[in-house]
Amino acid sequence: MTSTISQNSPFPPNAVYQQNSYPSQTSSYSQIPRNSPYQHQQYHSPVKQEYSSSSSSPSSESSASASFPLGTLPPSFDHSHLIDGIPVSYILEKLHLLGPTYYNNRQTAYAELLINSLPNTTFYVHKEYLILQSIFFRQVFERVKIGDCITITLPAAPETFQPILEYLYTGDDDKWYSTMTIENWSNIYKNVQFLGLCTEAKAVCLAFYEHEIEPTLHRLFHTLPRRHKDNPIVPPSNRPKPSIKTCIILGSGGHTMEMFQLIEGLDLKTVYRPRIYVVTDNDYLSLQKVVEFENRKSGDHHNDHVVKMIPRSRQVGQSWLTTPFSVLKALIKCISLIFGELPDLIICNGPGSCIPVCVISYIPRILGIKWIKLIYVESFARVKTLSLSGKLLYIFVDRFLVQWPYFAEKYPNAEYKGLLLIKNNINFKQINNFLI
Repeated sequence: MTSTISQNSPFPPNAVYQQNSYPSQTSSYSQIPRNSPYQHQQYHSPVKQEYSSSSSSPSSESSASASFPLGTLPPSFDHSHLIDGIPVSYILEKLHLLGPTYYNNRQTAYAELLINSLPNTTFYVHKEYLILQSIFFRQVFERVKIGDCITITLPAAPETFQPILEYLYTGDDDKWYSTMTIENWSNIYKNVQFLGLCTEAKAVCLAFYEHEIEPTLHRLFHTLPRRHKDNPIVPPSNRPKPSIKTCIILGSGGHTMEMFQLIEGLDLKTVYRPRIYVVTDNDYLSLQKVVEFENRKSGDHHNDHVVKMIPRSRQVGQSWLTTPFSVLKALIKCISLIFGELPDLIICNGPGSCIPVCVISYIPRILGIKWIKLIYVESFARVKTLSLSGKLLYIFVDRFLVQWPYFAEKYPNAEYKGLLLIKNNINFKQINNFLI
């Protein structure tokens, strides 16, 4: 018989019980040892007496369900409270020693427990373990008799209940802690609060938050770029500048031409060295431009650069169905590139190949390995709308440079200092200040 609980009942509103679903005539809950050496005889005698006769008649089952002294527990308890002069912490210590034996043991269980949205899973629970550590289950067991079936609904992620229940039996903090992840911690803590678990259980959850989640949030917060749009241009110092390992991403056609105009006036011999040029497969024109540029600019420092080839994220005319696979291939190659070189600075101006490089460059930030500075220069050809690459990278790069005033008005984090890449208007000192 399944009963639905009325609103006036003290029974929790999201719990349903079914009477006597599997009453055992040969084995009862009284088999759990209750002979711990320092416990008072007045606490154990009635409990043992009532449970030992529980199989004789239905009425004895009813009295057995109330035999544990629920009334002696305060509404909000912790382990410093006493039950008939016995510390709750002492009782739990003894129960936890027996926990691995009695966890989910049907032969000695008091009741059967089902969780909504967790099909084909039955838990066989013992009264003492639950009412001593959960306010919710204390209320439940006020109405439950031996052999009843209880169905409860958890507020979140019912699959997290099994590790919680095992923890209530064994008290093994480390084992329960190991089941927590950044993804499931929030749901676990919601269930812990809902079940009204004891202080120790909450302490395990808070320890995971302090040791695992809080440092991760701190790192993620500090990976986002801090932009100061109106930064004054700092006058050059007489001190020697440290070399900056620079990654330059080239695209086919106009992107490559604009990029070489941008870096034309940079101090390649002492500051922006070594250089890593990133070129997509089959982009032989950009590869040739790299050779010509380095031969002209580097002089005796011709060994200060390398060229790295990466796959295209999407070929011209490629089906969108196969694009995710080519993007994944490009990302894998970029992992090798970024972690193999670990540049100080990445400069890009809009080719699609810059997306996977910039995405992977965030991993060292998050892991706390290195902050790779990202500079994005929107193409001169973009007059009214940002390129797709610009839209995707706008909030992630450290500096976002535009060459038309309209973008600075529309995008608060965009920086406009005039036209950078028109031959007669290139201000190399200004470009240097942008990049350093």
